[in-house]
Amino acid sequence: MAKPVTVGDFVTRKSYDGDVIFKVVAVQGESALLRGVLLRIMADAPMSDLVRIEPERALLALRSLERFERKTG
Repeated sequence: MAKPVTVGDFVTRKSYDGDVIFKVVAVQGESALLRGVLLRIMADAPMSDLVRIEPERALLALRSLERFERKTG
């Protein structure tokens, strides 16, 4: 059985095909407050819509964005 999503976890949303990586900043009942990792965005979502990802995946995405920004100046 999968461990429940908790504060500090990195997640994506099933309903948006995992297009944005979020960090869980709060959990209230069956909802979570999310902060974008690569985008300046806040969202709330039902816990059933969240998919936990490994921190390494979030870090790789961040490093990829940093390399892109350095190349494009």
